[in-house]
Amino acid sequence: MAASKEQALESENRALKAEVVDLRRRVSALDGRLDEIRRALDELGAHAETLENLFVASTRLHASSDLNEALRVVSDILRDLVGAQRYAVYMYEDGRPRAVVLDELSTTAPDPGAPAVAGTDLTLGERKVGLVRIFELFPQKKGRLSTLDHELISLVGQQAAAALLAKRHARASALDEFVHFLVEAPMEKSR
Repeated sequence: MAASKEQALESENRALKAEVVDLRRRVSALDGRLDEIRRALDELGAHAETLENLFVASTRLHASSDLNEALRVVSDILRDLVGAQRYAVYMYEDGRPRAVVLDELSTTAPDPGAPAVAGTDLTLGERKVGLVRIFELFPQKKGRLSTLDHELISLVGQQAAAALLAKRHARASALDEFVHFLVEAPMEKSR
């Protein structure tokens, strides 16, 4: 009877050891899955923060009072949200791109066709208003842009085009009104 009890205990011990091995394997798999979930949550948090920052920047862009302020906001977005160290924003004038914003490091605008890390057209519907070209990234970007960075650049292209075109038209309208006030109104009074 002692031998059968001993065999039963050994059998139970083997079963318990196998169960412990299986539980350890399952815990290890769950730890790996937990790490994946943590990474995904971190990525979602970063994505949400970037979208929040883009919303604030977009609001600033559309609320800006003039073209220069709107261009400063575009520059802030490229530098602070995308991580662009050297970049230029070009607006089309008479069918040709003219640099209107440069990063703090550049003294002259690179040719818009020069090799760039990334870029986008500033488009409003089918109308091309300008270009954004990023020539160099900050070192922490390690020379690469994420998918989110590319999405941000594309959104900047869409949002900036509308805001910059509106500011440009507002400036032209104000200039027309000023010219009318200075030149045409006095002429109309003298008639």
